[in-house]
Amino acid sequence: IHAGFYYSPDTLKAKFCREGNFELRKLAMKYRIPVKDVGKVVVSRSEDEDSRLNALFERGIANGVELEIHPEEKLKEFEPLAITYNRFMWSPNTGISDSIAIVKAMRDEFLSLGGEIHFDSKVKLTESNGEIHDSRNQFAFKHVVNAAGAQADRISRSVGVGTEYAMLPFMGVYRVTSEKNLPLRRLVYPVPHPINPFLGVHFTITTDGKVKIGPT
Repeated sequence: IHAGFYYSPDTLKAKFCREGNFELRKLAMKYRIPVKDVGKVVVSRSEDEDSRLNALFERGIANGVELEIHPEEKLKEFEPLAITYNRFMWSPNTGISDSIAIVKAMRDEFLSLGGEIHFDSKVKLTESNGEIHDSRNQFAFKHVVNAAGAQADRISRSVGVGTEYAMLPFMGVYRVTSEKNLPLRRLVYPVPHPINPFLGVHFTITTDGKVKIGPT
């Protein structure tokens, strides 16, 4: 459950990440899904990355996220197995939960509000008359939220929206071990790369006693 400090404060992504942290916790509480507030340390490997911690910190503060920067010698108090160059950033409001249970709760919440879910359907969006067609059904709509992931650009282009953009999907692989082999207490993340700003190869704790490293 990310805290919301990675994204520019003037974007909806930053706003939804910060507010989504709160909303996911509310949903988890309603459906009795455990949430562990393990927190996250963001560590650096060089002087250049250390200097970029400031930008990350300021971005998060501007977005209303609780963050702290500490000197390297304090890192062992947060995560003894991690190392950093000069300083690190601490995010206390980063947490973990059971992602499958969370998705099932979101599904149940949606269905309880009168929503419908249709699987295994090819979608055709028709702009002129405000309809969506799939292989079996036809739906009228006022608004469409296009959350098709790596295929979102194909759907948007079919109605002339976002034609100047293209998705650049990539697949990452994670390795998993037992926390007995790698007893991390916190999530450990690198400083994001400025040119290819995905979150980088990181260590993640799971609620069932495993530690993941990835993505490749």
